[in-house]
Amino acid sequence: MSEYGEVKDIEDKVNLYSSLMSESHNAGIQDALVIREEAKKVMAEVKSDVRELVEEVIKLRKIFWGNK
Repeated sequence: MSEYGEVKDIEDKVNLYSSLMSESHNAGIQDALVIREEAKKVMAEVKSDVRELVEEVIKLRKIFWGNK
């Protein structure tokens, strides 16, 4: 699925989130708090991207299967 732009973007964001969380485990308390805030922002973007994809899939299913 990586060949699709949206999916690749989501994968990149998830990888960034994972890296940030790993980095926060190795940071001092203040740095960890800042890093985790950035990670929360990235996760919010991922959730928004996934919602958009789900909405698109729902639209496509309705087109393909009809309004059942």
